[in-house]
Amino acid sequence: MTRDDAGEKAWEERFRKLLNMGHMGVAVGRPDKGLVEFNDAFREMLGYTRRELTEKGWDELTHPDDLAEDQRRFERMLAGDLPGYTMEKRYFRKDGAVLHVRISVTCLRRPDGTVKETFGIIQDISEQKRLDQSLREHQRRLEETLAAQAAALEEKEALLREINHRVKNNLQVLISMLRLQSRRDEREGVVEALDDATQRVRAMALVHEILYRAPSLAQIELCEYVSDLVRGLRGTFDHDSGILISADVENGILLDADGAVTCGMVLNELISNAIKHAFPHGKGGRIVVKGRRLADGRVRVTVRDNGVGIGKDIDWRRAESLGLTLVVGLVENQLDGEIELEEGDAVAFSFMFRDVNPVANEPATNE
Repeated sequence: MTRDDAGEKAWEERFRKLLNMGHMGVAVGRPDKGLVEFNDAFREMLGYTRRELTEKGWDELTHPDDLAEDQRRFERMLAGDLPGYTMEKRYFRKDGAVLHVRISVTCLRRPDGTVKETFGIIQDISEQKRLDQSLREHQRRLEETLAAQAAALEEKEALLREINHRVKNNLQVLISMLRLQSRRDEREGVVEALDDATQRVRAMALVHEILYRAPSLAQIELCEYVSDLVRGLRGTFDHDSGILISADVENGILLDADGAVTCGMVLNELISNAIKHAFPHGKGGRIVVKGRRLADGRVRVTVRDNGVGIGKDIDWRRAESLGLTLVVGLVENQLDGEIELEEGDAVAFSFMFRDVNPVANEPATNE
């Protein structure tokens, strides 16, 4: 053995040790001989012995669906159109299993530009592919579940709207019956009680009409809801043309369906009470419904009028008025809130309750 042969053999030994140091597969080929060298990592990926793998051609190892693209890029690299390339492909293992890999190929050229050897670095990405497939499958199932839930929710909302519509229609029938009874009874106290009951039922029917038209029963915008409610009440009390009812409610305050019904009933009682008692002898005036979000996450709704006020000797919480008794009970028991009276130049009943979506907007005021 010559000194040159010994040096080349020593170099090949060092090269082979270097190949086997990494966890990625490394393969060396020659255009005229095919695969001439590879490391143990590549051999173990495919499950062949060293001799078996040496006898295999790339077309035998590569999945047929990936072979044409691999050969196209390889030939472009040999022709000098590409310095190298990286692609994902599939190999067949000895046991027939499919191995997903990412391969990066480059080449070593002679001084005349011809290719002496090609080098491939092969990374096993089968586990990554499996995880990607599992993720896609979970995503598909999640999308199917969400779609089914959305369909169920849509069906539920459609049913609730139909229920609200039917309730509203039934309440309209009850209103007609109460009005008919009121016309037939001449006793003043009975007529007044029937008229009050009619107005309360009318307010409930209006609430259900608003809920029937709402885009979503899960979250109802208080601003739009109160505006609709005030318009309906304004029409109900059109004989009191000297009284102006208006609304000033902050955007972004949300109610659920139960809260909307209760809030509507409370507003009906407070506005009706103001119309009946704040402006005697046909005196005109103004009633304003105001809604604001507080810094503590609650909502304050205020019904303010510029009428004659409430006598200081009257305990409004224990008043014989059914309307105020209903208001206190609805706010404290149904809304789990608080109600208070502010009296000065104007009378203002305010009730506070929790916003169903307090993080939707930052608190705007402490007013």
